[in-house]
Amino acid sequence: MTPAHPMTPQPWQGFVWIVGGRTVRAAIGLFVGVWVARYLGPADFGLLNSALAVALMLSALSGLGLDSLVRQELVREPQKSGDILGTCVTLRLASGALLYVGLICAALRQSPELRALWLVCGLMLVTHVPMCLDFWYQSRLDLRYSTIGQNIAFAISAALRAGLILIGGPVLWFAGAIVFEGPVSGAFLYSGYVRGPPKDSRWGWDWARAQRWLRTCWPLLASNLLAVAFTQLNQVILVVYSDAPVEAGRYAAASRVFELGSFVITAFVTTQVPSITRARDLHHEQGAHVLRRSLAQAAAIAWTIGLGAAVTAPWLTALLFGSEYRGTEASMRLVALALVPLGSGLIRHEWWVGAERTHRLLIAYVAGAAANLLVAVWLIPRWGAAGAATAMLTGLCTTHLGGSFFWSDAREFGRWQLNALLLRPLWTSLKRNQPEP
Repeated sequence: MTPAHPMTPQPWQGFVWIVGGRTVRAAIGLFVGVWVARYLGPADFGLLNSALAVALMLSALSGLGLDSLVRQELVREPQKSGDILGTCVTLRLASGALLYVGLICAALRQSPELRALWLVCGLMLVTHVPMCLDFWYQSRLDLRYSTIGQNIAFAISAALRAGLILIGGPVLWFAGAIVFEGPVSGAFLYSGYVRGPPKDSRWGWDWARAQRWLRTCWPLLASNLLAVAFTQLNQVILVVYSDAPVEAGRYAAASRVFELGSFVITAFVTTQVPSITRARDLHHEQGAHVLRRSLAQAAAIAWTIGLGAAVTAPWLTALLFGSEYRGTEASMRLVALALVPLGSGLIRHEWWVGAERTHRLLIAYVAGAAANLLVAVWLIPRWGAAGAATAMLTGLCTTHLGGSFFWSDAREFGRWQLNALLLRPLWTSLKRNQPEP
């Protein structure tokens, strides 16, 4: 592999690399995952996945919500990338180590087999920290080397799991093969970083920067946890309040479509971070033009995915989940439409992070979670899975769109979001391109 090219790629190139790389990993993961599931059997496979779920939830906490902050500072101060990345890695190592100590204490109360799996999978809290280097590639929109490196690391991990099946390895070794992916990815990312464009590649510690991040990041961390709670909370309410347990399965199936669509939208917004960050330094009208363009593009992508999934819901249900999930179509359509406000909301997320208004994000997420809860408690007993999907749609609209109108100085941005969702910039562009009569 060759190091990152010094020329800054276009956003669409980064978008293609992110989505393409994830697609390759998903295809390999599906094949190997099914093979592993059949080899381990339901009991051991369930234990492995429960341990991975614990590790992933703790990883979300150890991340401290720093993703947007680090990306934007790398865009603004590329010459200080060593201090920025060094500070980020140090903070995440410290938080990961503390959480791993807590995991050890909790693991002592589990069965010996589950305890060992928790301790091995929990190593992800530390071994995956070097993946912070991916923020540097994202800030430069040069995701070719990053994507190739991560795909190679994933392929090595998948090959190890396949080899363990052939030699009859125990379930604990499979956990080790999964954890091994992080250090390998980190090694590829660091190799490209030090061989890339000239910079101060020595990592340092910036105490003032760390203090500012810690003051700013806690609302982001809380917002991320609330975003995850949207789907999980509805799942719990379905089990408690719905008379038909099958409704919980239908909602879980519909949520998979939202997860896939939200990944594509998030990938697009990631490629917009450099232009959104630089827009703050431009004249107001120039910066507003950049933001309106990003909002329009995000809305167009969200509408394409959302409407596409809504129209093809019966076909998607049959293809992905089979005839047993007949009746999921209504939930899938509602969940697909919940993707529409997500794109513009994530653009606003990056803008408010750069403006150090993370408390507004937290308030918007709290309002969305409250709206989701109220609608869920009201509609789930009546509509089942469709009620849960309606609650998700209401909560996401409140968070990503309604939240922009909570403050007077943010309402202009809210109007830009509405115009983008109505596709007005697209219609205006098409009219301008029409020939004069």
